[in-house]
Amino acid sequence: MIPAREFEDDGLDEMEDLAARVLRPPRRISDEDLVASELASAVLSGPLEKIRHVVEAMYLLGEEERRTAGITFGEEEEAGRIYSLSLALLNAHFRTLQQGGEVARVVWPFPQKEAASRLSWLGEDFCGDFLCGAEDPRELSRLPFLERAYLVTSRYWVPKAVYQGMVTRFVRWAMPFAARLMRKIMRMVSPDSYREALQLLRGGIRRGGNG
Repeated sequence: MIPAREFEDDGLDEMEDLAARVLRPPRRISDEDLVASELASAVLSGPLEKIRHVVEAMYLLGEEERRTAGITFGEEEEAGRIYSLSLALLNAHFRTLQQGGEVARVVWPFPQKEAASRLSWLGEDFCGDFLCGAEDPRELSRLPFLERAYLVTSRYWVPKAVYQGMVTRFVRWAMPFAARLMRKIMRMVSPDSYREALQLLRGGIRRGGNG
């Protein structure tokens, strides 16, 4: 006959083991997990957000890790410029006119005197009504094209179609750089971490969509 005490000991051990599993803290989120999450977010996002997430993934790497990934100082500076532009376009202001139609305004993160270099991706051949809503179109028309684009989009309002055209030009210019940067950052993330981040984000998107 097995002593009752032995049953008690076995039961106590099982309860202690169960309690330890339940109370054990979840795995801590590592720097690699954060980088993987940004890269997964980039894959699942639209063009502008994709560019933003890739650069934010780079910012999560330390300086030594960036060098290990093959990211140069020049690429870091270029990523910073692209990041500020993507944020400006993502945070554009919109309003609906009483007569119908939407207009947009962009607050650029640089002064007018830098428009020629910072907005060079727009191109002098861009077809946009940058005089729409301006108080003195004749005065603005005397400015160089990119300065005119800068002033009108930040001081006044332009048709939403013009804003969307600017976004298209920016993405076409910035995406190749963002893609190269992403490939370099991927070297610092294990396939398992990236796969797990992708699965978690996809699950969250599905749950959000069904809610």
